[in-house]
Amino acid sequence: SAGLLFTPSAMIIAQVVLVTPIVAVLVHRPLSLLWNEYGDLNDLVGQLVKNPQSRQEWFPIFHPEDVGEVVGGRKPCSLGYQFWVRGGKLHVYYPLRSCDFFHHMQDDIYLTIRLLLWVLNECRKRDNTAGYWNEIKPGTFTMHCTSLHVFANDMIAMKKEGIK
Repeated sequence: SAGLLFTPSAMIIAQVVLVTPIVAVLVHRPLSLLWNEYGDLNDLVGQLVKNPQSRQEWFPIFHPEDVGEVVGGRKPCSLGYQFWVRGGKLHVYYPLRSCDFFHHMQDDIYLTIRLLLWVLNECRKRDNTAGYWNEIKPGTFTMHCTSLHVFANDMIAMKKEGIK
C-alpha cells in the first residue's frame, strides 16, 4: 500500500539506499588491498575478454572467513556468480544457500540480471578484437536455491495483500 511511502521507516530505507553507493565508493579503494587475493569484478571482466570461451569465470561472494563463530555462526545466503559465453550469449548462474521468497527473491533476480548486463557492457568497452563482444547478447539466468522459504508472519502479510 502507498501508506508505507510516508513513514519514518521509508525515510530511513531511502537514506540507506542513497548513501550506500557513496560509502561503497569511498571505502572500496582502501579495502581493495584486502580483496586482491580473491579478485574482483574487474578481474572477472578482464578474464572474460581475454578468454570468452572459458567455463571458469566465477565471482565469489562466499569466502572462508564468512563462516563459523567469527561471524556469529551466520552463513551468507549468496555463494557467487558464474559467467560463460555459449551460442553468442553471455549466461549467468547464481547459486544460493538460502533465499527468503517474500523479502529477497525479487531483488536477487533483478540484481543478478543487472550484474549480467553490467558485465556484458564492461566486456564490450574493453574488447580489443573486431567487435566480438558487440555481437554477444544477454543469455540465460539460472538461479539455484537450496532453501527457498517464506516465514509464517510473511504468509499472513501475503494473504492480506491477496497473494496466494
